[in-house]
Amino acid sequence: MSDVGAFDAGAARLDVIEASGPVAVIGDIHGRADLLARLLAQLGQMPVFVVGDVCDRGPDTREVIEQLVARGARGVRGNHEDWLCQFVDGRGFDSVALNAMFGGAATLRSYGIEGRSPREIEAQRSKVPLAHREWLAALPVVIRLVVDGAPYWIAHAGVPLSLAVGVDPVRRMREILPEHHCDLRWSALDPDNMGVLDGPVVYGHVPRQAPIDAGHAIGIDTGCGRSDGALTAVILPARRFVTVRAGS
Repeated sequence: MSDVGAFDAGAARLDVIEASGPVAVIGDIHGRADLLARLLAQLGQMPVFVVGDVCDRGPDTREVIEQLVARGARGVRGNHEDWLCQFVDGRGFDSVALNAMFGGAATLRSYGIEGRSPREIEAQRSKVPLAHREWLAALPVVIRLVVDGAPYWIAHAGVPLSLAVGVDPVRRMREILPEHHCDLRWSALDPDNMGVLDGPVVYGHVPRQAPIDAGHAIGIDTGCGRSDGALTAVILPARRFVTVRAGS
C-alpha cells in the first residue's frame, strides 16, 4: 500500500488472552453481514475472535462491525484493515482502497461516504461511528489465545517460516513485530511455508474452497465476499469447522 500515513506503531503488538472453551475464530468476512449473522446464530454465546479482513468487497462492512461490536468480538488486523484504520484514525485516506480488486469503495458506501478525491473522502470520516473507530483501533497484529490451557496463535496471514520464534515465543514475537508486522498481514503462505510455534496458528488471507487443518496451521478463509465464497469459523479446542454459504 502507499504510505499516506505511517503504520501506527501501537497496533504492531501482541495481545495475550486466556479463555475457557469453546471459543470460535471466524475467517475473513469481507463485508458479508448476512453470512456473519447466520454464523453467529449457529455459534451461540461462545466467545468470538476474527482473523481480520472484516471489511471491503461485500456490501455491508458497517453492519459487520456493528455485529462484532455488539457481540464483544475481538480479533487481529488484516491487510484490508490497514487503509480503514489509517482513515478512521485521521492519518489520511489511501486511494489504493478504491482499486476494484481491493474493494474499499463498498466499505465507504456502507457508511454513506461518497467522493472521488481523498480530500472529499477524508472530510466524511465522522460518518464512521466512534464505537467502530475504537474497535478498529484496538485490533492487534497477533493474538496468543490460550484456551483451556492450550496455546493458539491468531495472525491474519499466518507466521512465515523465516520468523522463527524459538523457545520463548511470546517474548520473541514481541521483538520481531516492530520490523515484521507487515509479513503477518500481507504474506501469501501455505502451511508448508509457515513456522511451527508452540501451538497452532489460525489464519486467513488466502482463500480456499474449504478450510484446512495442517496441524501447526489452521486456514479458515473460504472466500467470503466473493460470489461463490463461504464464511467459516473454527471451534477451539475441538478444531471443528462451521461454515455457512450464500443461499444455503
